[in-house]
Amino acid sequence: MSNILREVPYDPVYAPLQRIESVAGYSGGAGQYTIQFYLTAAMAQTYISHIGLSDSGEVGQGNLHNHCLLGYDHSGKNTDISIDGNVVISNI
Repeated sequence: MSNILREVPYDPVYAPLQRIESVAGYSGGAGQYTIQFYLTAAMAQTYISHIGLSDSGEVGQGNLHNHCLLGYDHSGKNTDISIDGNVVISNI
């Protein structure tokens, strides 16, 4: 979780202080949702550390929820990627 404490913007040049946001998603039923991230080959030339839910698209704003640490390095690869994250919500 230490990388989340030092969260950096996804694209400091063209989208300063902004997180990359899910472009699509779908529900598999009550209490289930799959968030989908699509990155072109040019966008994905990076180390993708984590995905999760947040209250705001702006770095340092709102709360971050339900983190999934990926630790996926796509640097040097020339392919598009799609990342799906499944969220299950339940009352306990």
